[in-house]
Amino acid sequence: MNLIEIIKNEMNGVVSFLSQQAGVSEEEIQNGLSAGVPAVLAGVLKNATSGGDPSFLGKMLAGGTDTSVEDLADSDHETLLEKGRFLLSGLFGNDTGSVTEAVCSSSGLSNVKSADLLAMIVPFITGVVSKLMVGRGWSVSDLMNKIFESKDAIVAALPKGLQIRWPHSCSKSR
Repeated sequence: MNLIEIIKNEMNGVVSFLSQQAGVSEEEIQNGLSAGVPAVLAGVLKNATSGGDPSFLGKMLAGGTDTSVEDLADSDHETLLEKGRFLLSGLFGNDTGSVTEAVCSSSGLSNVKSADLLAMIVPFITGVVSKLMVGRGWSVSDLMNKIFESKDAIVAALPKGLQIRWPHSCSKSR
């Protein structure tokens, strides 16, 4: 199972919405998703395995079960950005700027557009992941196992220049 492709396929229905909200073309959104989805999954895995706030991940994913992808597409632009910025900060902390820069370089979007796109896609990604968890009966631990199993694919898809410092034996960067 390739989580990156599952998530991107689930988000195909909101590409037009994201394009309108971000003020960029649908192709640029697709490029941003290609860079952003693996970066966010890497952040989830890193957060879960590095001794970060263990309750943050559960809260982040639990919030996604309350909101469908369609509901998010009906969200106010500023509310979506605010929620996404909070989630990004929780995932990456002081490294949020580095992740934004890598998505910027990889997607061809400006730094500001990359930051906005990342903030907008994180709630969608958590919604899709939460939907997968509910549909397949996964716990957070099960999800982490699935993401860890996909680690090589995630690392291979990371935007060029993005370095993820994996804890323990996960150590690998691109």
